[in-house]
Formats: sequence, structure tokens, C-alpha cells
Amino acid sequence: MRRRLAAQDGPRSAVLDSLHRDLEGWRLLGANSSRFPDLESTLCRIVANRPDRGKGNPTLSNTVLLRSLNGGLSAAVLIDPADSAGPAGHWPARAVAMLLQLSVLQEAINVGTLDPLPDFVALLNPHDMPRQASRTTNWAGLLPVLSSSRRRRILKHRDLLMPDYSFSPSAYLTSGLWQSGRNRTDNASRRWEAAVPRGWPDEFRAILRAGRSAAWREKERTLFWRGARTHNMRGKYAHALLSGQVHLPAGIKADIQPPCVGHCSAEQGAVPPSSWCRHQLLLSLPGVSFAVGFKYLLLCGSLIVRGAANGTVPEFEQWFHPGLRAQEHFVDSSSIGDLEAVVSEAVSDSTRADAIATKAREFGESVLNPTFVLLYWHALLSGYATLFDWRQALHSGPWLDATEACRRRSTPQPLHRAEELCLHCGGGSPLDLSGETLFSPLPPPAELRPLAASQPAAWHRHYARVLPRRFSVEGREADRESRAALGRYLRRTGGGEARLATPAG
Repeated sequence: MRRRLAAQDGPRSAVLDSLHRDLEGWRLLGANSSRFPDLESTLCRIVANRPDRGKGNPTLSNTVLLRSLNGGLSAAVLIDPADSAGPAGHWPARAVAMLLQLSVLQEAINVGTLDPLPDFVALLNPHDMPRQASRTTNWAGLLPVLSSSRRRRILKHRDLLMPDYSFSPSAYLTSGLWQSGRNRTDNASRRWEAAVPRGWPDEFRAILRAGRSAAWREKERTLFWRGARTHNMRGKYAHALLSGQVHLPAGIKADIQPPCVGHCSAEQGAVPPSSWCRHQLLLSLPGVSFAVGFKYLLLCGSLIVRGAANGTVPEFEQWFHPGLRAQEHFVDSSSIGDLEAVVSEAVSDSTRADAIATKAREFGESVLNPTFVLLYWHALLSGYATLFDWRQALHSGPWLDATEACRRRSTPQPLHRAEELCLHCGGGSPLDLSGETLFSPLPPPAELRPLAASQPAAWHRHYARVLPRRFSVEGREADRESRAALGRYLRRTGGGEARLATPAG
């Protein structure tokens, strides 16, 4: 019997209701536009409106292009030919993590656990930063981008929210394709492995088990934090606690380490997330974008103290955040100045602290359950598919010729100069969404998982497609530096020629 998304519990309903509101917002945004899915114009607008455009910092490298056609999922990992850092320089393992999640989704469809998905093509952005700022750019008539997070305040974003790379089912793939040394046997690699989270189903079970192993009152009376140096606020909080600037209540100790460069190693005090659960108090601090460790905290049954919660640091929301509330699932510290008072008040009433910690664990146990993560993916992609009419794009061959590109004016906002370059007349072969040049099918998880965990570079290369030059940052030509970077990537992933997104390149 196939799973249905109706009759969910409160936390799950909050998440799905938020998703449906987001989808309805996009439906209303495009109410006066054609329902034709204008993928090429969306790619051009992303490139044109990136605030940090420039050499070595492309927008589209390692973006995953996902296609659902006749019940089957296939994908491509997009590569910018004018990227001076090369595809290996922009979190390439995250694209492999997305493919792993989608492969499990396809398997659930194949065995009848979930209904087949409608036809569509979607852009999946696995990077830290969202792509679709709503204040500066008009996205009417264009495609939503599926991103790992988006900003809540100041520069709001319209990106639809998807599970990030750390929800990968069989490996924690975050950075480079060769960074972890997973095939090495030296002690340093083993210590690195011991401190890095595992695939999400294993990590979920381990943390939940550790969180249930002791009641809140029985946990160690410590305030714990570990994290990378992704925002200067992290260093300020760590320094204040380590230097004695913040005096914790009597009996409460600080188990804090200075922020690490990259993922913390065992030498830097890192321990597996399940070990965090032995502490009564867990500090959560903002990063450069979303804090990937926040979901681990939710499962621990410890009291979460969320720091820098005064709005001065950009706040990024993720797909599972709807329904979470301060004083119900965590307590807020606005600044270093009030941290002592917040912790003192929290531990002064152990019954209330226990209730908040339990509420957070129950929320995480429901919403972060791997089964619901898969159901959320299905709801997200099914709802996304209804926003456009995909028949012509997916069943009629290449949809755009140069004449149509030159006439395109689907939004009232004038095109940016870089977007004009992208959509210039005679701009080369269009992307063929209905053919087999651009996409490769997703294999069963049993085939993909072992290689994705031990040899992620091989799978990245299998799906990599070099985009036409018109999609490069500012329409730049590939220079010596970018050609060299692409060449290094090709040599390290087996040699040979790059596969092109279009026959003509």
C-alpha cells in the first residue's frame, strides 16, 4: 500500500503546510505568465543577478539538473566551462549527495511505496547560498530553484527548500571529491572518519538512541559546542565562554573549543553527534548560511540554546524549520551579553527545561525521520511539477531556437546586460530536455551507494555536463586558467573528453 501524505502529525503538518504555501506563492507569481517552463531564461537570470559574479566564482557549477520522465529520474551535474576553480572547487561532493537521495526516492517509486512522479525538469542548488532573492529580482514566469536554505529576513529569497547534502542516505559528502581519505588506513584518516557524521538513516538512529538513553536531569551539567569557523560570531561566543567573560551558573561547565578550519577533527575536540547528547545544554550558533548541525541537536533530548538570535546575523531557514518555536523547542540568546542570564533561567526550572528538550526531540523524531524526509522530497517534486506545463518541453525535442530566445521577454523587469549576453541571437544549440545527451539515469541505491561513499569522483564525472559558453559568468570565454582547472578535474576522474550539455557545446 502506497504511503499518503494526509493525516500527518502536528510537526509534519507544519512542514507540509509551509511547502504548500511556498508552491502557491510561485503559482500566484506566475499567474500572468506563460505556464511554459523557461529553463534557459531561468539559468540566465541566475547568472545575471548573482551579486558576487566574478572570475572563479560561477553560479551554475555543480548545480544538479533533475528530470522526471515517464516515471524515471535522470540527472546531470552542470559545469561552467569558464570556471577558473574548476568543478572540484565548488563543493562537488554535495552534488553526489543529492544523487544518492534521489536514487533512494526512485527506488521507493519502483517498488510501489510512493506514486510515480509527474514529468518535470528541476534545478537543484546544493550549495550554501540560495539563488532567488525576491527583493532585487523579478522571477515571475521563471522556474523556482530548489535550494538547501534561504534567508528569512532582510534579503528574502523565493527558493523552494529541499533536504541538504547531509541527508544523504549512506555517506556524509560535503566538500571535495577526494578530501576524506576514505580508502586510506592511517590513524589520522580513521580519527577524521570517527568525528564525521554518517549517512542520515544511521546518524538519525544513533543520535535518537543516545538522546533517549538518559533523562535530561541525568545528563552532564555542561554547555557544549563544536563547529567550524564559518562566521565570526562563532569565534566571539567561543572566546567569551573560554575566557571567562561569560559566567555560567554554579555547577554548569563549558565544554567549548575554538572554531575549527573546515570540519573539526578529533584532535580539535570533535566527537560524533551522538556523543553531544550526554550534555544538558547544547549551544547552536549561526554560520555563513544554514547550521548543518542544528538537526542533530534536535534529536538529543538536551536543551538547545540558540545564540546570536537577535537578527543581526542573517538567519537561514531549512525545510524542516516550520513549526519550531523559541521557548517551546529551544531558548534564544540574543547576544553574548544575555547568554549568562538565558542559561541561568533555563536551568533554574528543571521541569521546564526537561519539557523544552523533550519537545525538541519529539519534533526531530517526527520530521527528521528518514521515511518522512523521503515523503517530503516526493511532495516537493510533485508540487513543483504542477507549476508548469511540461508537455512541449519534454516531449517535443529542443524547445528554444535563437529567434525565440531573442524575442523572450517573460517578465516586466528589463534584462540585465549579462542576461542579454546569455540570450543573444544565434546563441548555440539549446538544451534538449527530452533527449538523452544531457541526462543519465539514476541507478538503484545498491549500485550507487558503495561507489558514492568510496569513490564520489567517479559518480560526479558520470553525470557531469559542460554547459554552453553562454551560461558562463558574464558570458566569459574559457581562459587558460579555467581550461587548466577543467583539465585537472578530467584527469583525476579518469581522463578523456568532457561530456557536453549540448551536441554543439
